[in-house]
Amino acid sequence: WCHFKCAGVTEEDWSEACDGKNWRLNKEFLCKFCSYDKGLEVWKELKKLDKLGFFANPVTEEEAPTYRDIILNPMDLGTALKRLEQRTEQNALWLKGAFLQIIYNALLFNKAGKIFNYAK
Repeated sequence: WCHFKCAGVTEEDWSEACDGKNWRLNKEFLCKFCSYDKGLEVWKELKKLDKLGFFANPVTEEEAPTYRDIILNPMDLGTALKRLEQRTEQNALWLKGAFLQIIYNALLFNKAGKIFNYAK
């Protein structure tokens, strides 16, 4: 899908892209402007849920010396916001994956009885 007006694409160009006549665009062109807005809205809601800031920033070596030995794909809300602001992703759906990665990492790294495991 595309909001061609948001991205400055003419209606004629979009129509040609849908017909396969425009080599610059294709049917899967995504509106990064709207994706950013929606992603930021979702990110703000996730940030509100992290009332104690457990997931606000990357886990440091000082906080958890073995974290990087166990967690191969670290993710936190601060890193997710940076990716969102850099607009490197084609749509806002990747944010769901980032959130799931945050939860998975917390459950994998922390032992039973820790506060993070209450997410189970």
